[in-house]
Amino acid sequence: MEQAEPIATRRELDMLRTRVDLMDVNGTRGVILVQERLADVAKDVAKLEGQMAAHELLHERDRKERVSGRRWLAGTVIAALAAMVAILALLVDITSHLR
Repeated sequence: MEQAEPIATRRELDMLRTRVDLMDVNGTRGVILVQERLADVAKDVAKLEGQMAAHELLHERDRKERVSGRRWLAGTVIAALAAMVAILALLVDITSHLR
C-alpha cells in the first residue's frame, strides 16, 4: 500500500508563515544580490566587448603596417637591383670601349 505524505505540523506552517512575512518585510535578499551581480556582469561584458573591439582595431592596423613594410622592402630591393644592373651595364660598356 502507498504511504501518504505526512501532514505538515502546525509548527512547520508557522515557520513557513514567518519566513514569508520576513520576505515581505525585508525582501528577497538572495534575489536582489543575484540581480546586482548580474548587472555587474553585464557591465563587465560590455566593457570587455569595447576592449576587444579596440584590440581588433590594433591587430588590423598592425596588419596594414606589415603589408606596407613589405611593399617598401620589395620596392627598395627592386630599385637596388636595377641600380646594380645599370652600374654593371655601364662598366661593361666602358671596358668594351677601352679595348
